[in-house]
Amino acid sequence: MEGFLAGQPLVSVIIPVYNRKDTIKKAIDSVLNQTYQNIEVLVIDDGSTDSTMDVLNQFKGKGVLVFKQDHKGANAARNLGINHAKGEFIAFQDSDDEWLPEKLERQIAYMYSRKYEVCYCAFYLYGKDNDEIIPSNYKNKEALEKNLIDILKNYNVVSTQTLVLHRKAVSEVGGFDVAMPRLQDYEYAIRLINKKKIGYVAEPLVKVYYSENSISSNDTKLEDAYLKIIEKHGDFVNVDFIVRRYLQIDLKNLNRLEQKIKKADDCLKRFSRYNDINLSKIVMELIYPQFILTKNSYINEYEKRVEKLISKEFVIYGAGKVGQEIFCELSKKKLKPRSFLVTKKEDLDELFEVPVIELEQWSEKDMDIIIGVSMELQNELIENLISKGYTNYFRYPNV
Repeated sequence: MEGFLAGQPLVSVIIPVYNRKDTIKKAIDSVLNQTYQNIEVLVIDDGSTDSTMDVLNQFKGKGVLVFKQDHKGANAARNLGINHAKGEFIAFQDSDDEWLPEKLERQIAYMYSRKYEVCYCAFYLYGKDNDEIIPSNYKNKEALEKNLIDILKNYNVVSTQTLVLHRKAVSEVGGFDVAMPRLQDYEYAIRLINKKKIGYVAEPLVKVYYSENSISSNDTKLEDAYLKIIEKHGDFVNVDFIVRRYLQIDLKNLNRLEQKIKKADDCLKRFSRYNDINLSKIVMELIYPQFILTKNSYINEYEKRVEKLISKEFVIYGAGKVGQEIFCELSKKKLKPRSFLVTKKEDLDELFEVPVIELEQWSEKDMDIIIGVSMELQNELIENLISKGYTNYFRYPNV
């Protein structure tokens, strides 16, 4: 190890940043504090509109090079950094994450010992709901190195912040795809594994922090990214599995499902050998277990809330078939609503001798509201209520 450290090759560390004034200093410091010291740090400001540049100016003269570009995204920023990098090795850091002090030392030493041009490691993920180490089987070196190609056919374990690459590998594989809205690390890992053996250090050497305003928390971009993975690498990935990841059916958003299926179908038509993929079957397989769980939870909540209802101290939002079904059901319990609420009233002034009132004309925010429409319309009504400050509602479980 001492001989290796004595002849340390230069490592270029590339950090894209966009509006990260509160986290960028920590990210840069974690790079500058590496036990491996022969590094250059290239920070690419991607058109920040906050005081990020004020923070970056603090690093002038401290081995940090700062570049600016119009807002084009992190992938374009990384590519700009690659073009300016002088190191024999290139590594990537994110503007809101941290490296552990021995990250570079351990990875580059491993690459030298095994003659690898690419290496990744495990990482800590400090998530929205829980903390974990990724990959979950991070100690299983054989699976995560020797069998990495099989893993990548289904999902990614190679996060950008964990990558270290020899310049030759970057030259051969190229830069990041600026058209990828998310999963840019997955797409890059697929290109790498198709050309290079990828080494793996079986310990977490990066701290990754979940952020609400991060690109990684945008579900729509994630869906589009899965389709792009199929379009670019349909001959490599397990398309059936990736389609399931793309669909990720949420019963609360079934109104989007038809559109998602059409987009998937249009994508798959480009690959004649995938004509046997039955999207309808996949959808049903994904929906059924969620359907049972969702239905049970809605039934439980509905039954508990109905037990506490007082006649004429609640309303039914919806005067159509479902709203009338609720009325008849509750009438058997001698429960009568104060009124039926509708988003827009037409000619109907009352129903079953109960007034029909437009939501705009109603103001009793503390009263119980039963959402009385079909499942695919319930979210729309709930959004209407929330936008007007009404939160005391519960769903009719007609799923």
